[in-house]
Amino acid sequence: MMDIMQNLEPISLPKKKFIFDELEEVQLIYFFMKGTYEIGYSINLEKKFMLRYKNYSVVGIYNVTFFKRSPYIYRSATPCSGYFIRRQKW
Repeated sequence: MMDIMQNLEPISLPKKKFIFDELEEVQLIYFFMKGTYEIGYSINLEKKFMLRYKNYSVVGIYNVTFFKRSPYIYRSATPCSGYFIRRQKW
């Protein structure tokens, strides 16, 4: 547990910044402490965001742990801040 805590790096994302795109390899696990992010999909080259999550959530842990690609698009809806850890350190 201490190894994970020591490898956390701070991050701050601006509004409307893409976190993951569809079918992208996930290399980072994000631990958001503040802010809101959206989850959506792309159809006919149009991006639609259906879900919103705010404050204290984790993104990418399943994908990094089991070497899966992102099935959805993740984007920050407001400025987000928190921590991330790289796949190699996980």
